[in-house]
Amino acid sequence: MKTISVKREGNRWYVVLSCDDVPAEPLPAAGAVAGIDLGVAALVTTSDGVHVANPRHLAATADRLAAAQRDLARKRRGSTRRLKEVARIAALCGKVGRQRVDYAHKVANALVRGYDVIVHEELRIANMTRSASGTVEAPGRNVAAKSGLNRGILDAGWGVFLTILSHKAESAGRELIAVNPAGTSRTCARCGHCVRENRATQAEFRCRPRPGGVSGTYKSAPRESGHDERMNVNLSVIPAFLAGHARLLDRRRHDLLMGDGDATGVLAALEGYRNADGGYGWGLEPDLRAPESQPGAALHAFEVFEEIAPATAPQAAALCDWLESVTLPDGGLPFVLPIGDTAATAPWWAGGDPAVSSLQITSVSAAAAHRVAVHDPAVAAHPWLEQATRYCLDAIQAMKEPPHAYVLAFAVRFLDAVHDTRPRAAELLKRLGDHIPEDGRVRVEGGTEEEALRPLDFAPSPGRPARTLFEPEVIAADLVRLAGQQRDDGGWAVDYARISPAGAMEWRGAATVNAVKILRANGLV
Repeated sequence: MKTISVKREGNRWYVVLSCDDVPAEPLPAAGAVAGIDLGVAALVTTSDGVHVANPRHLAATADRLAAAQRDLARKRRGSTRRLKEVARIAALCGKVGRQRVDYAHKVANALVRGYDVIVHEELRIANMTRSASGTVEAPGRNVAAKSGLNRGILDAGWGVFLTILSHKAESAGRELIAVNPAGTSRTCARCGHCVRENRATQAEFRCRPRPGGVSGTYKSAPRESGHDERMNVNLSVIPAFLAGHARLLDRRRHDLLMGDGDATGVLAALEGYRNADGGYGWGLEPDLRAPESQPGAALHAFEVFEEIAPATAPQAAALCDWLESVTLPDGGLPFVLPIGDTAATAPWWAGGDPAVSSLQITSVSAAAAHRVAVHDPAVAAHPWLEQATRYCLDAIQAMKEPPHAYVLAFAVRFLDAVHDTRPRAAELLKRLGDHIPEDGRVRVEGGTEEEALRPLDFAPSPGRPARTLFEPEVIAADLVRLAGQQRDDGGWAVDYARISPAGAMEWRGAATVNAVKILRANGLV
């Protein structure tokens, strides 16, 4: 024990202990490096493009604090009422300080878990928050704006955050590097191009073209300017990647997602996988190449019907008709129907039992259908959806053992989809959450060595009930991971087994579209 001190904050007393030779608790290597930028619009922005919100604790309390200060001004000095008002103000200020420290701890934890090396600007915060009022002889300029910025910086608590980050990095065995901030806010992280115009506003960065349409002065092959700097994701190269690696359906989906396509084109591409019975086959599920209609392909079709919203398609209700025709007596869908030709088909599909209901297939299909039902009344009213929903709720409630990773993820997504309409869903969702580790990583039993499901596989959409199963910093770290997985060719890869050359290529195209879809839904690209 080095020192023991006692301090008082308002009516609260604290004992502060400091120790020498405290052993570090190194974290496992994360295999990632990041630069961070502190701001007011966002407290932290990483070089991966993730924005960590600035909760503005003082601003949120400003009205109550101002009212308390006005009340204090009306109280007689030395009176009991004045002392009570002083205590009230101290309590408000103390709460703001505790909120700021608590949030800084959470954000710093997420950073040290996610990166081996963290680089930040060596900010002189005292100089940055110096008054701009000047003197009588030399009055300052834009005093009100500078005062507002100063309040914002101090409210964000940059100094507190950097101190906590430094302590946590040292304890976790991470390296924290402070660099000269000159020019960093105007320099493009991708190409090195540094001009004032790159930083249009404090919250927005976009690399501006140099003469000739190229930004940057580096010796490697130049990259065209105008890439998206809100995330470290190069959107401009994705269409070229999809042209060489993706099926037509996913190219059309990407065009629609980015606002360049329309529902007609996507539906036309999907139609090639459709059979006369209303179901889908022909490799719409890339590891199930057989032509027959299969329940496992329904998810991918419903994804398209969801993405074309607010447009609807009669094929969605026809798919529900087909699913109803193959539903088993207990209301569930079989994992797979008999396959005539198993060429290039994964063994788990080829060996499935068509006489047994599968919660995995039924829940993921019903979840996707419920998302379509939000804008398609024909799907919402279809009897198959009600039948499948009852089966899933009963099967989830009957669970006694921890489920397989995919069953767990698909059941969570199903409960998220029906949360607002089925009273049982909230409690069942909490129960399933007990099977998910704090870091959200669930290994896939029987999969490849690297195969695991992550928080965004369970809860891809912000503001949904499934997000309550994860701490905000866990989701933020997973968004960083997802963005960082874009490869040099512009696409994303998958960590599960490659079954066929065609399937492996098609999965990369689908994974790329889904990655952009998730990042876009979370407001990051």
